[in-house]
Amino acid sequence: MSQLNEMHVPANLFRGPEGVGGHLTVTDTRVFFNPHSLNVQKDELNIGMDEIEYARERKTWKIIPNGMLLRLKSGQEYKFVLNNRKRIIEFINKKVQSC
Repeated sequence: MSQLNEMHVPANLFRGPEGVGGHLTVTDTRVFFNPHSLNVQKDELNIGMDEIEYARERKTWKIIPNGMLLRLKSGQEYKFVLNNRKRIIEFINKKVQSC
């Protein structure tokens, strides 16, 4: 993690059956996922805070407490696995409330 207004952590983003490895960066205005070049799916994910409805904790495989669900106002959902999820979820939800 870096500064107070930006968080940067290793993360996996589930895209279908593939857990795409990369880095998640959360700023005051955006959530950005940059996948590693070794993944099959290499598309970046770039979401504005004003598009997000909420972030919440989730369990991977229904038992492992290491996931985050990011739900957009459009109804689309993104599932991540990451460390420091509680801190990141709180940061996102605080920013979403101020949008």
